[in-house]
Amino acid sequence: SKSSTSLHTLSPAALAAKNDVLHRVCDRIDEKRDPKTNRVLHGVIPAVIEEFKPIAPYLTRSVIFGFQRRYRQNTIDGEEETTTEPNSPPQQLQIAPPTASTR
Repeated sequence: SKSSTSLHTLSPAALAAKNDVLHRVCDRIDEKRDPKTNRVLHGVIPAVIEEFKPIAPYLTRSVIFGFQRRYRQNTIDGEEETTTEPNSPPQQLQIAPPTASTR
């Protein structure tokens, strides 16, 4: 059977390492956004997941979106993120539909 490790059972060092990896994953996805529409193109997220699988075998689309929603847009180390306005709703990754050139 597959065992999953809850974030609540990780040591502080392991949690910090996992959060660091998730920040890097989100940064990589942000780098690959379409500059015109600021949307994530079809196929980018699976490619990034495969790229990080050797160091983050727990990585899934749900883990990435959950991290984006809970941590990245709220606070990091007790400080407000400067990328969003204080009262703005959390931003979620938008997936662009596949186009003929990306199939």
